[in-house]
Amino acid sequence: MKLRIIFLFSIVLLSCQKKTQEELFVERAAKVYDLYDEEGNLVSYDEAMARFHNYAKSYNERGVSKFKEQLYGQALEDFTTALKYDKKYAIAYSNRGYVHAKQKEYALALADLNKAIRLSPTYAKAYQHRAWVKQKLGYSFEAVKDASRALKITPRNGELYLLRAANHYRLGNNMEAFTDALIARRLKTRGAKQLIDRIADEHPEIPQAIFSTAR
Repeated sequence: MKLRIIFLFSIVLLSCQKKTQEELFVERAAKVYDLYDEEGNLVSYDEAMARFHNYAKSYNERGVSKFKEQLYGQALEDFTTALKYDKKYAIAYSNRGYVHAKQKEYALALADLNKAIRLSPTYAKAYQHRAWVKQKLGYSFEAVKDASRALKITPRNGELYLLRAANHYRLGNNMEAFTDALIARRLKTRGAKQLIDRIADEHPEIPQAIFSTAR
């Protein structure tokens, strides 16, 4: 009986400590961020975290806009700020990783992209970005693997087929490269025709074999 009372008291004490930690978190955060309701009271821990995630999304979206304008430094700052609000925001890690890659900071890019994939193993864009980095580093075999993983998630992504085709081509897998490039072209992907023509010029037997089989 005595042990049971001690056990129950321990559970109550732990729950109180957790609540206190949550309250302290909100109080500390309120000194920096707007975490008050309309009546001037501190919001709950859950509400604080929800607001943080909304802030993270806003910074991430602005970072995407900056990236499209090729303002990579500003985009990097926004993605980093997004991650300060939400440390488990896989999309922001993936986006920041791609910015690092565009700036040829490949080690930083891979670190962010690996983190994004750990946080969200079904996020196709992170695999696509990592495949692009692997291609830049000359790791074509790994690039093919990442592109293939992404295609299992988004099977109608022409850019992924073209990316995989380019790396198959580097590896000498010309039949696979030609097939992927054909699919990319059917999906109206820019650059697919050039790769098809190059492979056809270098290996005329490949399109002949494919099209004769199709008949």
